Amino acid sequence: MNLFQAGILGAIEGLTEFLPVSSTGHLILAAHAMGLVGDVMNDFEIVIQAGALLAVLWLYRARVAEVLGGIARPRSRGGSLLMKLAIAFLPAAVVGLAFHKAIQAHLFGPLPVASEASSWSASSAGAERAVGPPRSRAWTRFL
Repeated sequence: MNLFQAGILGAIEGLTEFLPVSSTGHLILAAHAMGLVGDVMNDFEIVIQAGALLAVLWLYRARVAEVLGGIARPRSRGGSLLMKLAIAFLPAAVVGLAFHKAIQAHLFGPLPVASEASSWSASSAGAERAVGPPRSRAWTRFL
């Protein structure tokens, strides 16, 4: 990987991380388009996403501190959120650990990622066509 390719992938990560799209999916597609596969790309993805994670932690540092404070005070608002996060995380962690190799082998290639992105785009377009753009209706009408 050269500096230009790293810059392109960094820009993709930066632009997609805070949008409701898969930043990892976009990195996978861009990397495959540039012929970047293997351990070097895996290491790069870890480092670049660690940077995005640090940015999110910095942005929400007060909330993160409140949640971490919930370890010492389980009945606090932060403790309540921490417990809910743990309960929500547990099923995904169990499935991820149990099926890690199959998930990695079958879902992290360009074809599954492109298929997923295309199907979600079509679903979103169909939903918008059926009910109109999200800002054109009150939130209560969506519920």
